[in-house]
Amino acid sequence: MNLLKFGSISPLTLQSVRAVSSKYVRPKPRNFRRRLFEAAVRPVLPPVTYQCVPPDMWQERIESERNEYQPIDLALAKLIKSWLQNNEYQVLGVCQVLPVKQRTVWFARNQFRLKGLEYRDYKGRILLKAFEGTPMSALNVLFEHDTAILAGKDLESIRTIITETAHHNWIFPLAIMANNRIISIEEAKKWSELGSMEDLRAQTVQIIGSQLNQITSTLDSATQQTSHVLTGLEERLKKE
Repeated sequence: MNLLKFGSISPLTLQSVRAVSSKYVRPKPRNFRRRLFEAAVRPVLPPVTYQCVPPDMWQERIESERNEYQPIDLALAKLIKSWLQNNEYQVLGVCQVLPVKQRTVWFARNQFRLKGLEYRDYKGRILLKAFEGTPMSALNVLFEHDTAILAGKDLESIRTIITETAHHNWIFPLAIMANNRIISIEEAKKWSELGSMEDLRAQTVQIIGSQLNQITSTLDSATQQTSHVLTGLEERLKKE
């Protein structure tokens, strides 16, 4: 009697699974087009020589290649330096930048530009090369990590840097250079709490004018008192 015909016993399926250790990487051959290309250009290319390099020398080679500037890096540093000089920027803020979406950076860049600031983010070693031999080289310790610069053309940009960066949670000013003078963030915040430059000029002119008025009134009163004293002495001499 065929039991499978009535469905009382289902057919069994056997599966075999091979257990392979995870520390062995499965071979992944390259694409056949790549292999054909390499086979075609092998007679033309120079032979590849392999040499055994000690670990110490290999580490020194890696460090030297990391510290060397490529021609494109030197060209970019020269371009940054000429850009700052041609636009006559007087204020330069060094800011710490946190990882954020590029769209957020793009919107913030446009907001900074509307306020008269230019946002640039380059590698720290590029900025070190660009500021080499300039007063900005005093801030070399700030260009070790992810940093950006905010450039402005007048001293009012100091207040703008403090107020505008406070609206974002991914950029923080570290130091500000204004007319070859380093300004700490505490000084810049005190500066930003004051009025605008026009208000400060008006207050300065008012203070100087009030001082001049006080000096004039003091001299007038002294002159009048002197004349009264001389008049009194003249009358006393006449009576004697």
